[in-house]
Amino acid sequence: GLAIAVFIYVKTQTTPIFPVSCYLNVLIILDRSDSVKGGFNRSRDFVVNVSDELDIGPATHRVAMIVYSGLSYRREVFKWNFAKNNQQFKKTVLALRAIGGTTNTKFEKFSF
Repeated sequence: GLAIAVFIYVKTQTTPIFPVSCYLNVLIILDRSDSVKGGFNRSRDFVVNVSDELDIGPATHRVAMIVYSGLSYRREVFKWNFAKNNQQFKKTVLALRAIGGTTNTKFEKFSF
């Protein structure tokens, strides 16, 4: 008979990509206008997945977020430390929905 042996080597990451000792300020800008079509959900899911590499909190990795949809729609600004932990961050991000509008790529000054 024929015998086949398969070896699978899996290396897991044992140290975090962004250790807590490396304080980070992360600003996320999400476009939820019609110009991204179905891409908004993929962008939103990407942000949630990347957040798994962070330890979000006031004394660790601080996060702020701007979500925009063009001039006719209200821009949402989530200030630094709007999320006190990863769970709160993910809940907020997953609640965001694409609402349409036309992206205006003209430079606009964002303020917090």
